[in-house]
Amino acid sequence: MLNGLLLKHWFLFRYPLVTEDISDAKKMTYHGRKVIGNRVAYYFKTFETEPVLIRRFEDGTPIDAKIYNTNKNLDVENCSRNPS
Repeated sequence: MLNGLLLKHWFLFRYPLVTEDISDAKKMTYHGRKVIGNRVAYYFKTFETEPVLIRRFEDGTPIDAKIYNTNKNLDVENCSRNPS
């Protein structure tokens, strides 16, 4: 747990070895530091620009308000992208 949050299913932005931890400058960008065994996990990142949320079917078709009226039988991908 980190600050009372369950982190079991979160993805990591950085996962270096403890002996090769990120620089102090990079620690201004990456946050949520937790030592796990011989590695350091960083769960949060500060972006320079606002990230863009992408929601689409696995074939690349964008998802919009019509998702509830579709016959597609494909998995959905949700991710964020930094536009810079």
